[in-house]
Amino acid sequence: MAPGQRLPTAYQPSPPVHHGTPPAPPGPGGIGWGGLPTSREECWRRLGPGVRRRVEERAGGWIDWWATDLTGRISAVVLGSHALVVVSPTASAAGGAAHEVLSVHLDPSSFRSGPVRYPDVGGGPAGASGPSGADASSVAMVTVRLDHTFASFVRVLPIRAQVLLQDPFRTAATPLRHDSYAVATGDVQSLGGATIRVWCYLTDLRTLTFCAGTGHGYVEGHGARHWELTVWRAAVVPRQRTRSSAVAPT
Repeated sequence: MAPGQRLPTAYQPSPPVHHGTPPAPPGPGGIGWGGLPTSREECWRRLGPGVRRRVEERAGGWIDWWATDLTGRISAVVLGSHALVVVSPTASAAGGAAHEVLSVHLDPSSFRSGPVRYPDVGGGPAGASGPSGADASSVAMVTVRLDHTFASFVRVLPIRAQVLLQDPFRTAATPLRHDSYAVATGDVQSLGGATIRVWCYLTDLRTLTFCAGTGHGYVEGHGARHWELTVWRAAVVPRQRTRSSAVAPT
């Protein structure tokens, strides 16, 4: 697989939780690769200056980010010290190409982060030993509320990352918003595997979690031999949870 291939997933609320439905245990994960091999830096440069300025004004200090080319239309997600900013392609009132900039405002003082390294000592692919019973129950309570594509993406990650990403939402009844992205360098079907970079976030508009990092020796259907990830958590600012700008020309 060529460098730069990646997975775009829909930015949409997940289905509401159905109380009383027993969660299924997490199964094996997978990434549905596709899209154009364009770097995030090139995608960012192709956004209009007005869009880039809005993102920079709202995000604060950049923590991590991705940008994708969806068959000629750029989308981007930036985790900043003051907001998560989502750039989505849309159409102007006149029907022309444009972008919408949506912000989820965050409390800078509430940020927490935790590194995830897998394996800590020795071991095989991340899914080899499986999660503990407590961890499986924790992530399953949230996974059952996510659409299949995003849930499958998350299950590729080490169980510790899954827990940190999903734990704040175990009892949340509100819909969850999410998105994810991954790029591979090398062949994910080869014995040696590929190096992959992954990003994803999850929010109920009260709390936001964001995971990013690198997997080494990733083989499709088996996972990565080594992971180096960081998971961030921050509180969403009340009364300023979301802000959508006027449609910005590209």
